Amino acid sequence: MPSEDMKTAVAPSGLLPALGEVSLAEPPTCTLRVGVTGQRPPKLTDDQIPEIRNAVREVLTFIRGATEDLVKSNLGYARREPRFLIVSSLAEGTDRLVAAEALTLGFRLQCPLPANRDEYRRDFTAPSSAQAFDELLGKAKAVFEFMGQREGTWLEPAAYEAAGRVMLARTDVLITVWDGERGEPAGTAQIVGEAQQAGIPIVRIPRQNPAQIEFLSQAAGAISDWRNELRGALITALAAPDSSRDRVPEFLREAFRRTAGRDPVVEQRDQADQIAKRYAALYRRAYKTVYSLAPMAVLLAIAGWWLLGNRSDTDLELLSTCLELLCIIVILGVTWYGRKRRWHERWLDARAMAEQFRSWAFLAPIAQAPPTSRLPPYVSTKATQRDWTGWCFRARVREHGLSPAVVTPESLAVYQRQLLQVIAGQAQHHQDKGGERKRTYERMELTTAVLFAVTGVACFVHLALPELLRLESVAFLTTLAAVTAVLPAVGSALEGLQGQGEYQRLSERSEGMCRYFTSLQKQVRGPELQPLSYAALAQLAHQVAGVMLDELSDWRSLVRVRSLHPM
Repeated sequence: MPSEDMKTAVAPSGLLPALGEVSLAEPPTCTLRVGVTGQRPPKLTDDQIPEIRNAVREVLTFIRGATEDLVKSNLGYARREPRFLIVSSLAEGTDRLVAAEALTLGFRLQCPLPANRDEYRRDFTAPSSAQAFDELLGKAKAVFEFMGQREGTWLEPAAYEAAGRVMLARTDVLITVWDGERGEPAGTAQIVGEAQQAGIPIVRIPRQNPAQIEFLSQAAGAISDWRNELRGALITALAAPDSSRDRVPEFLREAFRRTAGRDPVVEQRDQADQIAKRYAALYRRAYKTVYSLAPMAVLLAIAGWWLLGNRSDTDLELLSTCLELLCIIVILGVTWYGRKRRWHERWLDARAMAEQFRSWAFLAPIAQAPPTSRLPPYVSTKATQRDWTGWCFRARVREHGLSPAVVTPESLAVYQRQLLQVIAGQAQHHQDKGGERKRTYERMELTTAVLFAVTGVACFVHLALPELLRLESVAFLTTLAAVTAVLPAVGSALEGLQGQGEYQRLSERSEGMCRYFTSLQKQVRGPELQPLSYAALAQLAHQVAGVMLDELSDWRSLVRVRSLHPM
């Protein structure tokens, strides 16, 4: 089960709200990110530029209008105008052309660069090209600079590939000026192919016939009716589930208050974690109350019968009956109120949000897109439709945008140490929680076994000893009968508590997670810590985040059916 009390040490993301001040107490602002890739000079000639520019403007204008129309009918977003980002590496040709047009339409520019800006500028040999690069870069709201190396005159393809993949990770729609021909590694063809595999909607503007705009579909190929296809893709990417209209404002009202100078990703993680703890405590107290009062009601019922059978004080018999009724009323009342206030559902939702932000907190510093927690496919469609947490998290990721940073060997070394702290923290957390749950489960199992064993002895005494010893005491026999009725009720309540808390299953899962993270930590450290490349660190971070969110999804599918009920 995900953490209820762990504060994992993570790398500070340095994430600045490039879109302006973000209110965490309000629903997310609808933000659409448009990526760009395409051909460069000399393939892209000066005489083709005017027609291509017109086509780019047509596509961007349509994207803006369709998104604005969509937001009007989706009440999950904040009641403000949507924001639009253009994500471009500012290479010569298509990258700059699309970025410049987007800026005139009110888009905000974010730039993943294949190398630090001074090194990257050396790729642009013409003074006018270098000047155009500087002018566009000066308008960027966030810049992420890789440390690409040169292979002779030009930057290595791997640097362009890394920047292209960061662009794709932050893209909802990709615009490409491309004729469909294969090219060099890390070129337009490769980036478009990876976008198709990732399911990113692609609008293609042919270089030699810009008016023939197409929508590229991995299943259906090129589709000329690009407007309808793109509108459907925008709805799929941005539309808020119906449950978000009520659930998101309700969730955000719980605790979100901005603290000056705090990383908004870490702040949202911590505050969602606090909400999850609160509702987890309420839910657990509620079901423990129910399972504790149930055998108490049985005991009081037996007490009333015992008092009546032994001709004891009728006032005591009436009192026991009233107390039994009170237990039943409390059981029903706690169950009704907990279900009405949705303690169980709020706990699961807040935990899902906290764990998604937890993975984002260590992926954001290296400009990697976080995965989203989704319920497994075998979970009912109705439950999936009510799950607003994934949509809200994705909207927050889009809203915050790219993390501004400069990648250096020193910064990678710091990040590697901090990522190892995340892995060690996860291993320690699951070791502690797994051991705690195992001990709880074993104590419950032992207590239940003792109770049923004592019940067996009482049954034997009740059946055999009166005949052997010629006992005819009514009080003695009714007491034995009471013991044989009450003790199994207590044992059954303990088994119910164990089932509701899923102590055995969760302890086994925690033990498995602990073994996994401990093994991963040993693999990364080795005999001595070796510095990892950016690509290796990104792969490791995604591996850790993927395992954490897989475990979260599995936990949600297991615990979601454990809502409050009167036994």
